[in-house]
Amino acid sequence: MEISNAIEMTEEKSRGASAPPKIFEKLAYFFPMFQLLLVSSCLILFIRLGSLWILLGLLISIYILPVLIWRIFSFFYPLSEKNAYIGKQEKETHSWFISYKLQSLFISFPFFERILILIPGAFSTWLRLWGSQIGHKITWTPRVDIVDRASLEIKDYAIFGDKVYLSAHIIIRKNNRLMLLHKKIKVGEKCLIGYASELGPGANVPDNEMLPALSRAYMNRIIRGGANESAN
Repeated sequence: MEISNAIEMTEEKSRGASAPPKIFEKLAYFFPMFQLLLVSSCLILFIRLGSLWILLGLLISIYILPVLIWRIFSFFYPLSEKNAYIGKQEKETHSWFISYKLQSLFISFPFFERILILIPGAFSTWLRLWGSQIGHKITWTPRVDIVDRASLEIKDYAIFGDKVYLSAHIIIRKNNRLMLLHKKIKVGEKCLIGYASELGPGANVPDNEMLPALSRAYMNRIIRGGANESAN
């Protein structure tokens, strides 16, 4: 995504937010592999034995386990919107990194969320479980891609077109280090987000707004078909 003049660079710390100990980052690296092994094991056992209890364990390992870990973790270390250096060489970690690793299965295998989109109301409930503020009667198309499930604020009756991409973070290089920029995405009431549009960190789409296909929105900036417009 283009980020020039789209993000306000700020080093201010979020109120009340403290950085998680580095040990959590090290553990998070192993979670995707652990979850994949757990899901694979449950699936193999279910195919062989056909037990409904194993099926329940499979569903828990896919959907409940990462959300439960995240809600417990974020209670003590909530997501902040400060810019922060990240990486193995840094002394501190960032709650965003933990959330990202917990979502790895769904980012790598979108199939698991495509199923939820087919069930009325299930996908919005899923995002609420992660901590996003999701209104009522949201229309999701099956190929919407969401990277940061805990960083959305979407009001009632919003509509998302096919292949819409939402990411509340970007990582840039600054001072020869990796810097994370993370800010919640906001979509107003009765908005229509057109085909293959991209919403980046800090995007704020006003109520009743219609973004045409291939639009892009970032902090204080909306690009429609090549035209540059400001947004509050």
